Amino acid sequence: KPIGTLSGGQLQRVLISMAVMDKPKLLILDEPVSGIDSSGMKLFYDKMEYLKENYDMAILIVSHDLEYVYHYADNVMLLDNTVLAYGSPKDVYATKSFNDTFGSLQLDESDKHITTHQLDKKPDMKAQVIDDEPFDASYKGGKHE
Repeated sequence: KPIGTLSGGQLQRVLISMAVMDKPKLLILDEPVSGIDSSGMKLFYDKMEYLKENYDMAILIVSHDLEYVYHYADNVMLLDNTVLAYGSPKDVYATKSFNDTFGSLQLDESDKHITTHQLDKKPDMKAQVIDDEPFDASYKGGKHE
C-alpha cells in the first residue's frame, strides 16, 4: 500500500520494522503508541518484548501510558526537568515523587489494569529518589558524535 494510505497502527509497524532491520543494540522510541488503539498497543509491547528477548536489544521508550509502562518496563525513570526517581516500575510508582506527579494509583496485578486510588498504607520506598542536584539530560554532543 502507499504509505499515505496506512492507518496509524500500520504506519507505526512499518517504521518499527525499518528501525530494527539492522538489529541495533539500542532502540529509542518516543511515544511510539500514540494514536494506536488498545489491541495495537498490546501487539506493539508484545513485539518489543520479543525483540528484547530474542535479539539482545535494549529498548528505551518514552511514554506517558502509566498502565503499559508498569506492566512492560523492566526499569523506569521518572523525569520532570530532572530525574526524580528510577528503579523497577513497582518501586518508582510507590515514591512520593510519582505520587506528587500523577497521584496515587492502585495497581491490579491480575488484569493489568490501573485505577486511581488513595493508597491506605505507606509505600515501600525501594526506588532511588534523586534529591541532590538536578540531572541535566540535554544533549551536548557535537556533529560527529
